Amino acid sequence: MRRTIVHAVRDGGREPRIVRLNPDYGAPDAATLDPFTAPVGDSNQGRDDEPDEDPSGDGNPSGERDPFRHPQVATGEDFIFAVQAEEPAIWGRGAQVLWAPGEALIFTGPPGVGKTTITQQLVLARVGLVDTFLGFPVQPTSSKVLYLAMDRPRQIARSMRRMVDDGDRQLLAARLVVWKGPLPADAAARPDILLQAARAYGADTIIVDSVKDASVGLVGSEQAGLYNRARQRALAEGIEIVEIAHQRKHGANQGAPKTLQDMHGGMELSAGAGSVFLVWGQAGDLVVELNHLKQPAEMVGPLLLVHDHDAGRTEVEKRADAGDVMRLEPWKIWTPVDLAAVLSESTGKPSRGDVERVRRKVEKLATEGLVVRVPGEVGRNGKPEVRYRWAQTAPDTTWGGS
Repeated sequence: MRRTIVHAVRDGGREPRIVRLNPDYGAPDAATLDPFTAPVGDSNQGRDDEPDEDPSGDGNPSGERDPFRHPQVATGEDFIFAVQAEEPAIWGRGAQVLWAPGEALIFTGPPGVGKTTITQQLVLARVGLVDTFLGFPVQPTSSKVLYLAMDRPRQIARSMRRMVDDGDRQLLAARLVVWKGPLPADAAARPDILLQAARAYGADTIIVDSVKDASVGLVGSEQAGLYNRARQRALAEGIEIVEIAHQRKHGANQGAPKTLQDMHGGMELSAGAGSVFLVWGQAGDLVVELNHLKQPAEMVGPLLLVHDHDAGRTEVEKRADAGDVMRLEPWKIWTPVDLAAVLSESTGKPSRGDVERVRRKVEKLATEGLVVRVPGEVGRNGKPEVRYRWAQTAPDTTWGGS
């Protein structure tokens, strides 16, 4: 027997194998495998060192856990009516929701366009250094933010150093915790690792920088689905999540990678998120686009963002919208196609998506009383085409005087 053990140790050292744990069966309990043991601040407050008479925590003194007796289970009444019809956004205003509670937020885009810079500014707003970001209010954390700085942590630190000064030290010490480098285990193999990390440091928010470092092999749908399980377990326990995700080199149809399918992990990764933003441009660009690929409510943008690389600040550059165009010529009657053509930066025909975005914007202005609907000629569908004009009377441009 002793000889067998010696040979096994020697052979294992020559050809080590990673034994992957089944995410649902046989995973070690947090009490026996806890990689997040370093105390940070008062994160250990409330822990009881005394043994629990009910080790299962579900009213079963024998210690055998019933998987269906869990805080995540609720009656239909409690599940539906406990949620407000319009929950206040973590980041956003009214129906313009950039980050919804209980739903992951993803920033994706090509390298060097400022995904990390944007995320870091949102983090500083979340910890309470500022009230707004990109013109939208941000709800502060009720406890702490855990930043998983897995992708070049020293570069992340240098980037954030531009954004703060010595007066921010106390708040950063109290509300921001940073994990440097790789996680102790792959999130796809350990579906409780994100939740466990948040609980270990008393955080209600996790920043995953980046997803490719939290789980290896996300190009495959199976691995992306397993990572999503880890994400959903944390969300189900009230932990908010922001992720930075990378793209494939080419789009789904070998074009520019500007769709949800073009993220590493594809639809399996984006389907589990509530809000996905594409930061688009060339590496090092001062001006980039922020496109809302997936929305929890009303679409926000597209926005033009201006990066101040020296200060680590990003601001929205004002871009004319349909209301601005109609206000300049209040006597003119417009179709959504006309407005989309004016607003489109391309010289060709505006896309159907561009036209529909303009139509929704103008309909909202009409509901608010700023725009008047004008019935037009009957179209091919047998219905009159709806056109629009600014609600105010046209200015008097005739010459004359008293």
